[in-house]
Amino acid sequence: MLDTGFERELALLVPVIGQLGLQEYDFGFAEQPDGSFARVAIYRATVLWDGQRRQIDVVESGSAPLLGMELLLGSRVTLDVRDGGPITIEALP
Repeated sequence: MLDTGFERELALLVPVIGQLGLQEYDFGFAEQPDGSFARVAIYRATVLWDGQRRQIDVVESGSAPLLGMELLLGSRVTLDVRDGGPITIEALP
């Protein structure tokens, strides 16, 4: 899910993080829907983004995987705002 309110790079569900074998290296705090803050583990991962290998932080998510604004920095995002609508991400020139 693309989340324009999520300022970090990527959030993944804990079982997915386990399947990928990512190792926790830090922690942070994430704001919850009710306004409270919860401690979350942060992991390092290498992703292939726009044809380039990139080291990113992955935050654990308890509800849904999220693609955040820090990973999208330098990209153009086009979306059709409807259920199941397509999202296109391309590098800015």
